[in-house]
Amino acid sequence: MLTKTKIVVVDDNEDLLGIIIEFLNNYNLNVIGLNGITHIRQITELSPDLVILDLEMHALNGNQILKMMRYIPEYENIPVIIITALKEKATEDTLKLAQDLFVKPFIFNDLLNRILHLTSLKKN
Repeated sequence: MLTKTKIVVVDDNEDLLGIIIEFLNNYNLNVIGLNGITHIRQITELSPDLVILDLEMHALNGNQILKMMRYIPEYENIPVIIITALKEKATEDTLKLAQDLFVKPFIFNDLLNRILHLTSLKKN
C-alpha cells in the first residue's frame, strides 16, 4: 500500500494555514498544520517528508527552525520550502539551506508542483 506524502506546514497565520492545508489535501497529500511552534520537536516528532515554513512567526521563526533541522542528522535532508511576505527577512543561511522560497502571495499550483517535484526526488 502506498503511503501518502506527509507535509508539515508551519505558519502563525491561521487563515493562510487553513487555505494551504485544504488546497494540498485535495492532491492526496497528508498535510499537518502547526500554528507556529515553540520547539523543533513539534516538527520532528511528525516525521515529515517535506516542511513548509513561514519566516515571520512569534516564537521560533523560519530561519531558526530551518537551522535547527539541519543540525539533526535524520532531518538534515528533509526538503524545506520557505514562504514569506518579506523575502529580505530570509538570511543567507536560509537561502542556502532551503530548497525553495515563495513570496506571498504565491500561486498555489506553483507550490504544489514544487512539492511534488521535491518529494519525488526524495523517494527516488
